[in-house]
Amino acid sequence: MPSINREIKLAEGQIVFEPKTLKIKGDAQIFMRFVPKLEINVEATSSEFFGKLVVGSEIEIYFPSIQLTTKLIIKRSSVGKNYRITAIPYKEPILIGVHNETVKVIFHILNFPEFYGKSDIRILEKSRIERRGQVILKAGGWQIRITAVRNLNHLFKSLKNEGGYVITHIGQMERLDKKSFKIEECQKILLALHYFLSFAAGYFTGPILPIGFNKNNEQIWKEWYTGLKTKYTGILSWFDVRHGELLEEVFHGFLKQWHKTIWNEPIETAIYWYLRSNTMEGGTDGAIILAQSALELLAYTYFVEDKQIWNYEAFKRKSASEKIKELSSSLNIPINIPSSLNSLFSTGQNFTWDGPQAFTEVRNFLVHPGQKRKRLAGLQLPLAEVWKLGLWYIELILLHLFGHAGFYAERIKDGQWVGDVSQVPWMNK
Repeated sequence: MPSINREIKLAEGQIVFEPKTLKIKGDAQIFMRFVPKLEINVEATSSEFFGKLVVGSEIEIYFPSIQLTTKLIIKRSSVGKNYRITAIPYKEPILIGVHNETVKVIFHILNFPEFYGKSDIRILEKSRIERRGQVILKAGGWQIRITAVRNLNHLFKSLKNEGGYVITHIGQMERLDKKSFKIEECQKILLALHYFLSFAAGYFTGPILPIGFNKNNEQIWKEWYTGLKTKYTGILSWFDVRHGELLEEVFHGFLKQWHKTIWNEPIETAIYWYLRSNTMEGGTDGAIILAQSALELLAYTYFVEDKQIWNYEAFKRKSASEKIKELSSSLNIPINIPSSLNSLFSTGQNFTWDGPQAFTEVRNFLVHPGQKRKRLAGLQLPLAEVWKLGLWYIELILLHLFGHAGFYAERIKDGQWVGDVSQVPWMNK
């Protein structure tokens, strides 16, 4: 993508429409588009009438040049000199090609931050040396190399000014033993990578447009899929872009935990709620509610499913603040309200709250009627600080579960700046 929000042409050529029993030839182009929204579009024309062009109806096409047969949903239609439709896939992903004996996969990443790390490379570009951020993730028998695209600094400036999407990094995935693998294995790792990179960025990002290659370096398949991706937003997370090596340090433990049956779905769900909260799509109050959902899910999985310290009935009897407090204490995460959250710290002293109490009391005020609401009525509650505290707990709990023993960006720190990292608290015990 030479510029942000530039559509990508995926295929073009003759197609065969198959509405009901008709078989009509036409021409089509397939794009991945980013504005007004991220989606795959099929634009098709034919001089022959191919049935009622009703928006929302299904139509099947066959694309001979890429051996693709798929169903579409008509999004727009028009009749002039030719019959025209714009359609979207009935379902994703769309897979094209032979799906076995893959030895390497190239993929692309949307909107991941520009980072600096210990594995960065330098390339001669037009008589000057250009640095490109790079990380090499090794875990579960896989090696995944992620490298910044050419001229990323310029692309990111446009992205910050105008918003939207751009391909920021290229990835290459292969087995450490160089053996071939099935596409199902690849898809599982790409899904894990989607959640890992999203957790690092603080918003939905991750792989798109993977392409599989065989041992002769021939392209044998490709996959078109948009998935959950967020338009560019400059927000905080635990990942500091001046320490790209954090991705390499955390990924191994993430993938190990991700592959555990007990933890797979809870991690996916907790990260999903964390990202929805971090991007504040439902406002600050909605973000606090989502954060507590993630915290209670992690507490349940840890105490009931994994460690089996409590049974379900015992878990139900405990208050939300008790669950979060005991989980944090078990993982050596501080439970006192951080003094850097000035307003919340002051309010907490008035009510003798610890951190989990402060978070859940405010959440209860937002959700529950009656006494729980009356207790705090009339107060100027520091919702932004409560939200920040909840996200800090989620980040630390997940990093601990992933076995991280290094540094992270501490979102609650006063005057946090890029490059400023802190030791995870359990390593100070």
